[in-house]
Amino acid sequence: MAERNGSTAGLGIRALRDGIVATKYGRQSGKPHGIILRLSPDEQSLTWETRGLAKLKKNATKRAIRIMDIIELIVGRDSAVMSHAQSDLEHLSVSLILRASLPAAPSAHDARSGGRSLASSSSQRETLDLTIADEEQFGLFVAAIRTLAGLTGAVAAGRREREALQAEVERLRSALSDEQSRQRAQQAAACT
Repeated sequence: MAERNGSTAGLGIRALRDGIVATKYGRQSGKPHGIILRLSPDEQSLTWETRGLAKLKKNATKRAIRIMDIIELIVGRDSAVMSHAQSDLEHLSVSLILRASLPAAPSAHDARSGGRSLASSSSQRETLDLTIADEEQFGLFVAAIRTLAGLTGAVAAGRREREALQAEVERLRSALSDEQSRQRAQQAAACT
């Protein structure tokens, strides 16, 4: 368990276990929803459920992300979803960038479809965008997530790693495309 007694991260982990009230911004519309964030007992996932009457809706479900899928934490409104949000609480806003935001590795199937990935990435959450109105709770949340996800001191390194992975994926896509062009040229030459 990542808890450290008396540390800010430890206090944040305890607060997450009890539940932190936050506003979550929807992926498509950016519409704000009141939620309660909770850390699972095994500290492996972050769950949320709607607050108030919204949780009585027929389709209201408890949602979750795995802590291991968090690759970066951005304080402020720098994500695409948050850029549309209307609030005076920019300094209390945070986006958790998830592993699903990384480009998929190319495959031969992708190249046949013109380089587009055939898998629908819209079904996978790329960010979790939040505002936590209480400054103390916000600080505890950020400290806890950085510790649990291993991001302490690694935000810049995470960004560099992400950029390097994106560059590698593009290099591999180009190499795959070149190889397929070479194979088509060989097949055309063999047919003549």
